[in-house]
Amino acid sequence: MFLEKLPAGLEDAAALIKRRSKAAERKEMWRSIYQDTQRYAMPARETFSWQTEGQVKNNQLYDTTLQDLCYTAANTMLAILFPPWETWANLVPGGAIKKEDMTPEIVGGLQQATKTVFDFLHTSNFSTVASEYALDLLVGTAALQMDEGDNEEPFVFSSVPLSSIELEEGPSGTVETTFMCRAPAGRNLLRTYPGLELMDLPDEVGAQILVDPDKPVPVIQCEVYHPDNKHYYGIVVHESTKS
Repeated sequence: MFLEKLPAGLEDAAALIKRRSKAAERKEMWRSIYQDTQRYAMPARETFSWQTEGQVKNNQLYDTTLQDLCYTAANTMLAILFPPWETWANLVPGGAIKKEDMTPEIVGGLQQATKTVFDFLHTSNFSTVASEYALDLLVGTAALQMDEGDNEEPFVFSSVPLSSIELEEGPSGTVETTFMCRAPAGRNLLRTYPGLELMDLPDEVGAQILVDPDKPVPVIQCEVYHPDNKHYYGIVVHESTKS
């Protein structure tokens, strides 16, 4: 079975749906600001308004100064923080490790791990996705999702627009839990969440996939922080059946 036992309080789908609704209410108060900000600064990424695919979004702008500045600033930020084909970070022993314990084997192992990580990173879609991430960061909050791939492509990244997620803060004001509404086609649901099997699904969802595999399956993807053990849990909730 794909499902595993969750800590107390996280196995209640109805409670997670309620938490997501509260987070969505809070985000709604900022909708108009983000709509205006993205409409004038980067209309192509404005997703807070409902639009059809392929709809022209910049037909109300008569000057591109702000757009040009945003793309220039985003490219500059990427060149400084994540220069392509460069090793812009290194794994080293932490401060808790005593100097006499830093053997050549440990240091060499971390250097090899750094090389391996960046070999995978440079052959992934990180550079493409990072440019979208940088644009979102310029106007507020950016979200970068990293999924486990396969042996040929171990890292799979995607930039998630702020309009698609709801954020839940912890007591210190940092983001702890995120909710994202998704609607993959039924035939793609099991591929979207590797390890999920048809028998794990509610009966009506399993039947729908068999009868109409192209029909979307609305779900809420939750990354929930559990303060007792300080772990994050990936939970997918089917809203209509609260499962």
